[in-house]
Amino acid sequence: MKRFYTTMLSLAAIASVASAQQLPNGDFSEWKTACGDTEAFGFSTGMRTRPGIEPTGWNGSSVNQNVIMTVKQELVYKTEGKDGSCVKLLNNFVGAFGMGSVAPGFLTLGTPWVAANTDIANCDGGTYGGIDFTNRPDAIALDFKRVDTNDESSTITLYGWKGTYQSKVGMKNKLNDSRDNVDRAIMGLADDAIVTQKGELIFKLNHQLATTNGDWTSLELPIEYVGTGNPEKFNVVICAGDYYNRDKMIKNTEAHVDNVKLVYYSRLASLKVGDKEIALKDGQYNYAIYSDYMAAPEDKASFNAVCMGTSGSSTASVDYDKATGKAVITVTNSNEGGTDTDGEAQHVYTIEFKEGETPAEVVETKTFYGTLEVKLDGGSNDPMENTPVMLDKMSDGTYTLRLENFGG
Repeated sequence: MKRFYTTMLSLAAIASVASAQQLPNGDFSEWKTACGDTEAFGFSTGMRTRPGIEPTGWNGSSVNQNVIMTVKQELVYKTEGKDGSCVKLLNNFVGAFGMGSVAPGFLTLGTPWVAANTDIANCDGGTYGGIDFTNRPDAIALDFKRVDTNDESSTITLYGWKGTYQSKVGMKNKLNDSRDNVDRAIMGLADDAIVTQKGELIFKLNHQLATTNGDWTSLELPIEYVGTGNPEKFNVVICAGDYYNRDKMIKNTEAHVDNVKLVYYSRLASLKVGDKEIALKDGQYNYAIYSDYMAAPEDKASFNAVCMGTSGSSTASVDYDKATGKAVITVTNSNEGGTDTDGEAQHVYTIEFKEGETPAEVVETKTFYGTLEVKLDGGSNDPMENTPVMLDKMSDGTYTLRLENFGG
């Protein structure tokens, strides 16, 4: 029977991989016409098809249980997102005749499992397995919002590993079954007594999302590397509630999630030339450095370029010509097909060393509105009402007045 489940999981994993370096169907534009299966332990056992629908490439936590009677409860829904469809995850009560508990609404790339019977305190659940994956991402990005007022954090957890973890699953007081690559065993959250074999955890993330915000928020969460080499497998779990704290799940906690993707950095985190640091700005790749701050260095050995991220996937090469005072720093990510937040796998920085003083830059702008009347050669123009006047504070301590669209 175990071999049968393992085979099903392997086939599901192969089918779900849209691209090995990226999450499948991360914008949730494609949806299954029917859900997949959850493995049941406890009162009833075996694979049970979940009700409702769910995104293609993902498995949800919607419930199909048979304890006192068959109970079906959708926890994963399709709804309107930022630019198309997105997924709605909802914690909800599951049970019959007043007996039951609040179940978490979550998505995963692995296979969900649940252990349920009338002994509510010992019911349990989670996910095991994942998809084939051999890359080293730096972060995960997603759009997220909560639309309830519950005092409960949503969560996102991910992990990449190699080898096989084996651990016991089932009712908390009756762990009779063993499964490969259960989430809590990989994350080091399971009691060592129930973990019978360990692989190697390469990277992980376990992050609590906002409790209530009501509006879409774009997030980029860095991944922590704890192992060496490349992983073999990968899983993500996105949950409306606190995934690893099921005893405190709250009914009607509702999270909307869209545009989930892995990020592979190909930018610089910092750049020093000698003992001087160049202040990098997000989205800016051309810099002029004047001699009042730093003279042109003698050679490229003076450059210390540090890449973003902890995956070690990005490298920076420096090309420098002392005669022209121009340096070109090329940052490239080694993950095939992996791209940064802007969709690029390579970024090129140009640094030009020039003689003279550094021009002052605007560091703060205040805008004032009023009626403006300008007299020229004794005449007068028509007063301009509600005219914006900008007062710029410069980096050298001076101030500049600006009029935009003057006379227009």
